Amino acid sequence: MKKLFSLKGILCLFALLVVLLFVDIFILFQNVKNQNENASKTQNEISYSEKQNEYTVSLRKSLQNSNSEIVKMNNSILSSDGDVTFIEQLENMAKENGVGITIDSLSVEDIPNVVSGGLTSFKIRAETEGGWNGTMAFLTKLESMPYVARVEKLDLANSSDNPLSQTTPVTSAQSWQSVFEIRVLQYK
Repeated sequence: MKKLFSLKGILCLFALLVVLLFVDIFILFQNVKNQNENASKTQNEISYSEKQNEYTVSLRKSLQNSNSEIVKMNNSILSSDGDVTFIEQLENMAKENGVGITIDSLSVEDIPNVVSGGLTSFKIRAETEGGWNGTMAFLTKLESMPYVARVEKLDLANSSDNPLSQTTPVTSAQSWQSVFEIRVLQYK
């Protein structure tokens, strides 16, 4: 009976060890599972944070690009006190191209159908006289000025004493006269 008791004791002890081993394995499994869940959460948070940083960087770049575009646009509109400077620029351009310029009229007008109350139209009517090349260079530079401007009227005529015949080239005429009207977008 002693043998039986010792065999029962050994079996009970062995069963107890197997149960303890399964409990340990279950606890180890739960720890691994919790660590994997925490790692997954941390990885998701890092991924979300990276996406948020990418979005922030993209937004900053967009704002910087927008700011440069806004500055460019603001600089293309004549300031409210820039009338005299603009006229001086016109006169200097004409002088650089060997063209005489006379400003006939200046006016500041509201722009029809424009909702913004902060913008007006600076209208200039002027006449130039000079050689063909100088007149064309002046008009080209006038159109390419860094302002929002529109040439509304342009009359170009040969003002030399001898009118052009059909065989005379356009550039050989001594003097050309232009009359133009332009509108420049201006802040009030």
